[in-house]
Parts: sequence; C-alpha cells; structure tokens
Amino acid sequence: METVRAGEVLDFGDQGKSIRLHPGKNSIRCEVSGDNNEVKKYVATKTGMLHAQSYQVNLTRNGKSESKQKRDKVQVDILPFNSKRYYPQEDDTVIGVIKSKNPEFYQVDINAESYALLNTLEFQNATRKDKPNFQEGTLVYCRVKAADEHGKPQLSCINPLEKKAWNSGEAFFTDLKGGFVKDLSVAYCRQNLLSQKGDPLLEQLGSFLTFEMCVGFNGKVWVKGQSVVDTVFVLQALEEVSALQGDERTKRIEEVVGRLRASKKK
Repeated sequence: METVRAGEVLDFGDQGKSIRLHPGKNSIRCEVSGDNNEVKKYVATKTGMLHAQSYQVNLTRNGKSESKQKRDKVQVDILPFNSKRYYPQEDDTVIGVIKSKNPEFYQVDINAESYALLNTLEFQNATRKDKPNFQEGTLVYCRVKAADEHGKPQLSCINPLEKKAWNSGEAFFTDLKGGFVKDLSVAYCRQNLLSQKGDPLLEQLGSFLTFEMCVGFNGKVWVKGQSVVDTVFVLQALEEVSALQGDERTKRIEEVVGRLRASKKK
C-alpha cells in the first residue's frame, strides 16, 4: 500500500494507458489515459491509501487452487491538478462570495457543487439583535463547519481559538474589505496552506511590495496591496506560477521577480 498525504501530487503517467480511479465520498470518477509521453497529474485532497494491491487464493471447480491478483479501490479523494472545483471538507478555511440572503442564512459561493449556507448567527458573539448585515457580493473568510454529501455545506465565522467579537475589527473570520479576489487551482492553494515552507514567489514579492493576502482551501485568493497596480501584479504573478511545477515554476518565478525588479528601478 502507498500512503499519500493531502496536497500531494499523484502522477499516473507510468502506470499504463488507462487507470480508473474509483470514487469515494467527495471524489470524482475519471479516466487516466493517453500516450506514454503524456503526463497525467492529480492531487490528493486528504491523506489516505492509494492503489493497494492484494492477492487472494480461490478454489476452482476441479479443486485446484490459483492465485488471483486484485486491485483494491482507490481510497483517497482526487481532483485534476488545475481544477477549480472545490469539494468541501470540515474545518477547511475558505473564501466565499455572498450570493443571496434571508433573515436566517446567507447563501455563499465557495466554488463547490452547490452554494454553502452561513447562518447569520455564526459570527463571534452575534445575537439576533446584533449581527452582521452583509450585502450580496460581500467576500467572507470563514471555515467549513460541516460537509455532508447529501446536503449543502455549512459555514461558520466563529473561531474556536479566539473570542474577539465579529464587530471588533479584529475577528479572525470576517468580511474582506477592498482588494481583489481571484480563483486559482484548488491544488495550488491547498499545497500553499499545508506546506511547512513559505511560498518562494510570495517571499520574493514581499521584499518589493507590501500587501495583505488571504488564501482559501477552495481556490480563492484575496489580495490587497498598497495600490491597485500592486494588487493586480501580485494576482497575475500567482496566476502565472500556480499552474506550473518543478523547474518550470522556478524559472517563471525568476521571470516575474525580474519584471518587478526592473519596474522598481524606473
């Protein structure tokens, strides 16, 4: 058995022309196929076991035994590497866009198959008389409270680790004011959030620019720079680099930083 961790890239390029990945909860069915020179990449969305091989002994009608190789079902959720479709998981931090509201709930777009629900009381210290009144189009940074394959995802802006009120201006989960938001690949954002190392691109951009940034497991990235030009540059740089891997990504980061360095010298 092979263990894979959430965010790890899975490469099936050397395992034949066609491999079926059986779906589990929050997963998708797909076929990996193509020429031998064509690289097929997917990313695990949670830790699990992949491509377990087992052998079992079966008795034939004539009494002789024979061994039969059996490939077990894939036990991890997967999605195409550059996919922007998000499969909600409990406790993921996400960025959403409020699409509609009523006195009890906001409907929020988090790049999932259906809109998620955010109860109007799911804010730190909120009451029926003192709660947010967000308008359609508002960006909210929140966490997935519950994710059930048979119902809509449930969101929350309550942080169990702090007690700062929603209207204090210091709450961890809140609405995001100003700046711009962009959809990048879910895999890139997940790797960015789970990595123990800093993102090389962001580290180098940070030496030239000052900006705030918020990344969601659902592929949405919010950036607010000191100017619109700075904000747009950071988002464009992230878009250029997010779909690349290995040496290609390193080379593109050098190109992006080179352009930024040149612009600052003018």
